Amino acid sequence: MGFYRDEFNIDGQGWIDMIDVTGRVMDIAAASGRVDGQVFVSVVDERSAVVTIENDMRLLLDTADFIDGLARRGGAVNRRTAGHVAAAMLGQHVAVPLVRGHLEMGTWQQIMAVDLAEGGGKRIIVDVLGE
Repeated sequence: MGFYRDEFNIDGQGWIDMIDVTGRVMDIAAASGRVDGQVFVSVVDERSAVVTIENDMRLLLDTADFIDGLARRGGAVNRRTAGHVAAAMLGQHVAVPLVRGHLEMGTWQQIMAVDLAEGGGKRIIVDVLGE
């Protein structure tokens, strides 16, 4: 059993910006030399999240509307507070199985970092645990 860690930065554009990081995560998994195991993706920012979802514009817009409505309660909560609430609801980590050197996800599923703040740099850490 071995462990490999790498990280990268992304630039978010602000409230509920969803950034596809699947390709970067796949590159890190490949560079790890591991074939079977788990890939853990974490965002290091108190108002950001990591989710798995299809990268389809209509779905992303509907998801953003849903998050906004849930976290801001119809605008009653300011975005700064709502960013903390939404990050807690969505989570800041995902785990994806690594099977025969490939991320094992649904056909249309991608790994998305979600900016829940005012934009700017976000640090993504990828840990690969496996053989």
